[in-house]
Amino acid sequence: MDAYFDMNPRPDHDRMAEIAELVGLDRDVVRVWFCNRRQKLRKE
Repeated sequence: MDAYFDMNPRPDHDRMAEIAELVGLDRDVVRVWFCNRRQKLRKE
């Protein structure tokens, strides 16, 4: 998912659902991952 984050750190609802399907996770898990990744980036 890091590659997707590098391309777009704020994917919309549809793109997030697409990523979730590709990686085999629930959309909410992907949403939280992106949120946490953005916060981690802010702290660095």
